Amino acid sequence: MITIQKAARTETSSYDEVPYTSRAFPATDPRRLSAIARLFGLNPPSPAKARILEIGCAGGGNLLPLAARMPEASFVGIDASGKHIAQALEQAETLGIDNVRFEHLLVQDLDDSFGSFDYVICHGVYSWVPSEVQDAILDKCRLRLTPDGVAFISYNTYPGWKTREIVRDAMMFHTGGVEDLRAKLGHGRGMLDFMREMAAPGTLFTEILQGEAPGIATGEDAYLIHEFLEAHNAPCYFHDFAKRARSAGLAYLADATLATMFTDNLEPSARDRLIVACGGDQILLEQYLDFCRNRQFRQSLLVHADKGQAIDRRLTDERLRGLHYRSLFHTRSPDADGRGFVYEGRNGWARAESALERTALDTIFSAQGRALDYGTWEAGVAARLGATAMDRSAFAGFVSLLVTRGLLDVLGEGCEADAADSSTEHLHADELALRMVAAGQLDVTNAYHELSRLSPVDAVVLPRLAEDDLGEAVFEAVEAGQIKLLIDGTPITDTEILRSESQRHAESSIARLRALGFVQGGRSQAPGSEAVATGA
Repeated sequence: MITIQKAARTETSSYDEVPYTSRAFPATDPRRLSAIARLFGLNPPSPAKARILEIGCAGGGNLLPLAARMPEASFVGIDASGKHIAQALEQAETLGIDNVRFEHLLVQDLDDSFGSFDYVICHGVYSWVPSEVQDAILDKCRLRLTPDGVAFISYNTYPGWKTREIVRDAMMFHTGGVEDLRAKLGHGRGMLDFMREMAAPGTLFTEILQGEAPGIATGEDAYLIHEFLEAHNAPCYFHDFAKRARSAGLAYLADATLATMFTDNLEPSARDRLIVACGGDQILLEQYLDFCRNRQFRQSLLVHADKGQAIDRRLTDERLRGLHYRSLFHTRSPDADGRGFVYEGRNGWARAESALERTALDTIFSAQGRALDYGTWEAGVAARLGATAMDRSAFAGFVSLLVTRGLLDVLGEGCEADAADSSTEHLHADELALRMVAAGQLDVTNAYHELSRLSPVDAVVLPRLAEDDLGEAVFEAVEAGQIKLLIDGTPITDTEILRSESQRHAESSIARLRALGFVQGGRSQAPGSEAVATGA
């Protein structure tokens, strides 16, 4: 049931004046949270039928796609902004999602009537509220979390925010008398420009300003207003956050970005010294890593304090086997000796050193962004290598290395359908993506809770995948004035060229939609084209 309830105690929020752009945040997906908990030896609730709470749900952009993907789970979103809640309700109605409840409510007023939750998400709230509200967030996580539940809290951190505070303080000082938030941002940007003009060349201060200036000049207004011009923005050191959580009866489990927890990406000498210095203290280790990386932002997973002793951050074969994995590589190119490939992705690169590693990388890369369960991946490698050449222990060790280096996406229950074979000739589109496109949205969330912006051609192709001639569908959209195909900035008018380019764009769109996780099945190639598609 979708409901809205005016709580007895609400406050006027700056988010009513300038609503935050509401979108999906992949790290908050309970399928990822449960996977991390299982990797580290805990037994979290199944996300498929879980109760999930989001504190600070904004306009529902994060919670609604999760609710659509997990129809047997139930969701509650609360927010201090009435405008955010109204947006969330409207979106839920538009998309036909009914296993979610939205409440205009302060976190302090989250009482026993809401019951318990298996997963609690609090993204983009903790640093931006007063200290007493931060205490309430931690307290409600403890009170509302089921015994095996997992909480997610994100926050700004030092040391990275030390330099950003210089910019924020200057913008706040300069705009102190300005009431309108958008006007305040304009004046803040002007202050930054003035500081850049006045700063002495070649100084550290100039480097700081140059580093922040592009993002502030071109960044989204809502983000900048709430990041740099809110009354509250209180970064903290990670070890202080962990201590505060411990005082609230919660234990630190993990960072949502697993690779940031491990030392595998460090030089061996630095890694060995750091491990010795920390003496097995994970919080101490990660704080040192934050200093070395000048970290600005964290996404911490917490559990009840009594689960702390059960946490084991060694990645054992048994725990690896129960999960699903996706390649985060986007390109594959031959290596220098021609015997294998180098795989590159958003978090780094990998080069295979053995036949087993080459086969493992090729198998997961060839899944085209789909999640494979461990058993399916392992069996595929064994089938290609042969029984005598397959070393299952070495395979597990390689998977563990890829995980700790951040080269794999790790997911828990709920990905079984996505791991199914998709080699059939028939193309089929993601159901939620279809609903979002039908609602006129181009910012669409895939099955792995990742947000992508579709092109105008994508928006034409996706709902018409069942048609035999998708090139004709694109051609018709051009003729109807829905989209334009351009060459060198000029609309194509020649009918024969237009039909040819429509076909090329249709094929390119299918390849792109498949890579983004919105299409399965079929086979397509993406031939080159000089034509560019735009919205009409």
